[in-house]
Amino acid sequence: MGRRRGKLLVSWLALFTCWTAGGCGNAYVDDVNDEELVIDELPPPVPSGIVPAPVLAGPSALAHREQRTRPPARTIVRIACDSVGMDIVQAALVPGFAGRNPGLDLVATETAVGDQVRQLVGGQSALAISSTPLRHSDRRNGLKGRVLARVSFVAIVHPESRLTHIGRARLRSVLCGQERTWLELAGSAATIHVVSANEPWQRIALQRLFPGGTIAPSVEVDSTKAAIEHVAAHRNAVAFVPQARVGQARVRVLAIDGVRADANSVRTRRYPLACELWLIQQEQSGLAALKVVGWMGGGIVRKRLRGFGFVE
Repeated sequence: MGRRRGKLLVSWLALFTCWTAGGCGNAYVDDVNDEELVIDELPPPVPSGIVPAPVLAGPSALAHREQRTRPPARTIVRIACDSVGMDIVQAALVPGFAGRNPGLDLVATETAVGDQVRQLVGGQSALAISSTPLRHSDRRNGLKGRVLARVSFVAIVHPESRLTHIGRARLRSVLCGQERTWLELAGSAATIHVVSANEPWQRIALQRLFPGGTIAPSVEVDSTKAAIEHVAAHRNAVAFVPQARVGQARVRVLAIDGVRADANSVRTRRYPLACELWLIQQEQSGLAALKVVGWMGGGIVRKRLRGFGFVE
């Protein structure tokens, strides 16, 4: 009898070990004096990955956990810009805005001339940046604006050119194809190659600075960068570009009417080839738009503007 009890105890221990390891369901042992000991009341094993019911969190706990892990909602502030304004937004504003204003995203879209105000009034954008100042009718529609920065444009030639300065009226005649050679300007009979960047800002800038003027290109390229590179590589080339895009390129920037483009001459309006960029908003702007406007007036933005060649 004692031997039978000992075998039964060993068998029960084996069954218990197997069940707790999840490997046995209904089981039998036939090691006890050749008699079957059938065990068919054992609970089924708990499948892997299932949490026992008493540990499951209630609906309120799950909601709290989801709220804790869900990323915070973000508000998009849209800015409508003309092609001149996009330069300043892409270079100085959007990169500086990211990461410093949690919960806000700044999205700029380029629109046709005059569409910035229309989108602002229509509610498609919260702010606008335009090279066109507000009209009295816009102010009556509840809009207000301030000058965000001044953008200067320069005439560039090859660094080995004899030309160092040019008058505004003479530059217009060169860009518009009325002057064909460098003979009177630089003492060379070589043909002037006017390089045109196929970008919308060029037409707007010409309208602002040379009313009625239309560029007559000898060479057309796809971008302002390509225009600058072409001038750097060709001795008889000339181009008209935003000063902020010149950077460290190996070109010569011409003085206009005896004035060189620098921060002081642009700020005091002595340099003639510059236009203002206006930041335009609704009189009753939303909180997100007001936060962006306040940020644009801060020191970080002013420093970035100066770093990219824009003048406050």
